[in-house]
Amino acid sequence: MRGLPSERVRHSGERMAQPGAFTAALNWYRNIPAHALHPGVKDGAVTVPTLFAWGTDDWSMTPSAAENTRDHISGPYTYRTLDGAT
Repeated sequence: MRGLPSERVRHSGERMAQPGAFTAALNWYRNIPAHALHPGVKDGAVTVPTLFAWGTDDWSMTPSAAENTRDHISGPYTYRTLDGAT
């Protein structure tokens, strides 16, 4: 079996649909320092080799946001655009 059982998914979905619940949960994760989640992040910059692949049909990130990710990488960085990818 992969992932959560459907009843757990339904339960979580119902809870996240309550006013303010999703924002509160998201803010909890936003408050965790990046270095605590990812050992390759030091002082707010990623220090490990990084490949950023961005699809031209990605609806969640603009081209400038994708390109400006470089500003947060201090290690070796490669940026690739994937035409037609989401």
